[in-house]
Amino acid sequence: MKTKYFSSECLNSNVADLVIESPCLVNLFEKNKVEYCCEGNIPLRHSLQKLKISETDFIKQMNVAIGANHSPHDYPDVKNPIEVIDYIMEIYHKPLPKMLEELGRLINKAAAHHGPNKPYTVELKKQFDILSEDLTSHLWKEENILFPMIKDLYNAKVAKKPKPYFHCGSINNPVGQMEYEHEAVGGILRNMETLMANENIPETGCTTLKTMKKLFDNLKIEIHKHIHMENYILHPLSRELDI
Repeated sequence: MKTKYFSSECLNSNVADLVIESPCLVNLFEKNKVEYCCEGNIPLRHSLQKLKISETDFIKQMNVAIGANHSPHDYPDVKNPIEVIDYIMEIYHKPLPKMLEELGRLINKAAAHHGPNKPYTVELKKQFDILSEDLTSHLWKEENILFPMIKDLYNAKVAKKPKPYFHCGSINNPVGQMEYEHEAVGGILRNMETLMANENIPETGCTTLKTMKKLFDNLKIEIHKHIHMENYILHPLSRELDI
């Protein structure tokens, strides 16, 4: 994917669209807490104003990011929803169970060893257990309900056949449910992030806590990219198929 030089005009673009155009901006947006997944449909200017970030400085950082990005991780052909689904399955769904398992092991250890002195680890475990359960259920529904529906719609369109009948009616219904669940997952991630941020773990935490924080940060970024791709690439394509 080719990137362009960003000017002040990019401030009027939605944050989600900027990430679609230049995926290498993800780390910069994550670092500055610029929301690009569940709430990515607002202009960059509004997001920066909310975060009290200098527009001029941030545009400079965006141009550094695209200039330093020697091997951009391109999204698949956004016109073909089946390729998008295959990409999501391989890049996000397939690694997620192992990521949750590794993080869960450390969070359980932290709660067991540090719970009496660090009560936040117990609350962190509660939040993680909810996250893990919600994500496991969410992925199952996507893989066994939504994704097959999208593929059936696409194949019918390519073959110039009538749209298939779905028990839930329009594709908008399961898509809407998945986006609602995305928002819930985003809320849990924010709760967990706040719990750890309040403890200054990088300076005061033991090796278990530091490693736990690092694994959480990696998981959070992958989930954000996952949600972004579904909300702003796959779901719009699926809605177009159902028109």
